[in-house]
Amino acid sequence: MCFSCLSARDTRNIFLITADGLRWRDLFGGMDPMLKGQKTAGMEGAAALKAKLWRATPEERRNALMPFFWTTLAPKGVVLGNVKKQSSVRVTNAYRVSYPGYSEILTGRAQDEAIRGNEAVRNPTPTILEFLRRKLGLSSSQVALFGSWEMFHLIGEHQPGSIVINAGHRDYDGPHSSARMHELSALQFEVLTPWTEERHDYITFEMALEYLRTAKPRVLHIALDETDDWAHDKRYNRVLDAIGYLDRCLQKLWQVIGDLPEYRGKTTLVITSDHGRDRWTRYAGARRSRKLRRGIPARHSAHDFGSDGHRVPRVRWRSRKSGRAGGFEEGRTLSVTQAWRRRLALPISSPTRPSAVVVGTRHAGWRVVWQRYFLKLPRG
Repeated sequence: MCFSCLSARDTRNIFLITADGLRWRDLFGGMDPMLKGQKTAGMEGAAALKAKLWRATPEERRNALMPFFWTTLAPKGVVLGNVKKQSSVRVTNAYRVSYPGYSEILTGRAQDEAIRGNEAVRNPTPTILEFLRRKLGLSSSQVALFGSWEMFHLIGEHQPGSIVINAGHRDYDGPHSSARMHELSALQFEVLTPWTEERHDYITFEMALEYLRTAKPRVLHIALDETDDWAHDKRYNRVLDAIGYLDRCLQKLWQVIGDLPEYRGKTTLVITSDHGRDRWTRYAGARRSRKLRRGIPARHSAHDFGSDGHRVPRVRWRSRKSGRAGGFEEGRTLSVTQAWRRRLALPISSPTRPSAVVVGTRHAGWRVVWQRYFLKLPRG
């Protein structure tokens, strides 16, 4: 999990981008050598993909898989969460599946008593999206969520109608519609996915981008899903394709932000994931595949699971700051709380492009991030 941010004093807009079930192994190591030749992972006929992405070292492989993230975003900020460098990334909910993970991100805490797996229930707590709308005095059209998974209609808001939400296979009937938005809305029913609850990430991202251009929202959540969907279907080749598409989305979004005066130099990008995996096809701690209707509570003791379920020892904070303007670091911090208290996220300004600090986090720190940093945005 990662988030990318700008200095609080410069931030006017917040964009949250989530990639469902993205593994730390793929983010930090590129194509997994354990899966590269597996027939059961869909890699038997993936010669062209392997030629494109396989390299000798993890650093070379990750650059091949996510070139924009590692060559443009990372050098401008801080990257944390690499388990192999003693940086543990973990969720705090007992179920470690999608809905509880997203709820942690959007509310700042686990809600195991109410959100038990991926059951279709309304989020019992107002989300940060709703809170920012009230705090900043925004209209509902200024806070939007576009998601590939239909459950975001329940996850994204406690009070229906508080913000603009379009998710799953649903027509867009919100404000600031356009010819392009109508085209994309119709296209989702023509280019169908193998799944009933999730549409293609292309539709979701292009809808969000069109809304960005026409409505100029100040708060936007883009929730991509195919990094998780193809893993459940045991298609690692498609997982890699989905990660590559995520990287291209980040690049395109970065360029659009830099081109629009309303966003250039005033926007924070938050990039993270809802959960990891124990085996590459399964949720970390879960015992059934696909998006579980009911999660399996997971127990862990003195050791915590990394973002794909890898058991790693808890690591204490080291006093030396990690990261500096213009560089990046992959290790050290475990907690957003610790990171922000120690001013880990250093401001990096740019006159033409949004700035970035990319750090890994555990969801226990989301409340601190929202309260101490992003909630200081200017009104109006």
